[in-house]
Amino acid sequence: MSEPDLSEEFIDRLYELAEGDLKTFDRYEVGQELGLDREQTDAVVEELYGKRQLQKIPGTKIVLTPPVKEVLESKKSIL
Repeated sequence: MSEPDLSEEFIDRLYELAEGDLKTFDRYEVGQELGLDREQTDAVVEELYGKRQLQKIPGTKIVLTPPVKEVLESKKSIL
């Protein structure tokens, strides 16, 4: 799986876990569900953070940004 695929899969999984809400999750738990090790998880989180698609919360917590949540909601409603 390539890096862009990992990023998209990570964001999609975070959205599913949040059940459409802006809930916080431990980055490593999400990464583990996708079969990623800590290093891979950190790389994906840093990429998504750099693109402003998620926010990092002190420690290892992360949350989707409101604009990304809205995009995912509209994407899901079309499907």
